[in-house]
Amino acid sequence: MNATEIQVDERTFEIFITREQINERVTALASELNARMVNKYPILMPVLTGAYYFTSLLVAQLNFKYAIDFVKVSSYGRNMKSSGEPLLIFKHQLELMGRPVIIIEDVIESGLTTEFLYNNLQTYQPESVEIMTFLFKPDSFEGKIKPHSIGFEVGNEFVIGFGMDLAEDYRYLPDIYRLKKV
Repeated sequence: MNATEIQVDERTFEIFITREQINERVTALASELNARMVNKYPILMPVLTGAYYFTSLLVAQLNFKYAIDFVKVSSYGRNMKSSGEPLLIFKHQLELMGRPVIIIEDVIESGLTTEFLYNNLQTYQPESVEIMTFLFKPDSFEGKIKPHSIGFEVGNEFVIGFGMDLAEDYRYLPDIYRLKKV
């Protein structure tokens, strides 16, 4: 094992996206959002817990007025694969009617959890709902609503770090690691 790898139980993970690449891409996404949200007052809606890290870097670079309202949706539990049955653990608190909403995700795989949240939010009659994700796995995507903004498109690798976890651990890693193929 070398300095770009970590051991998790009997699995080896290798650096996939460095903190420098993360910072560079978040800066670009913030710039795009700054240009689009001029004279708007959106509600940013990070999906806990994974999107917290991405959101914290993103909002530090925004130069428009926004509100923030966290939601928690789960379809993983303690597994490495989604159950495909999303559960809204807690919902937004702010009034959405007539406001632009931006769902912020850490990773979208099947898209079913995000689509569940997107459809749920439509019932509150927002002006619009956009989806921003840091990682998008198009080969796994089964949903109908693709993200509007994407940090990186990746394959079907299982990843940890920068908010993404394995059984609620390893979110704290500043780089993104993927399960090493043997």
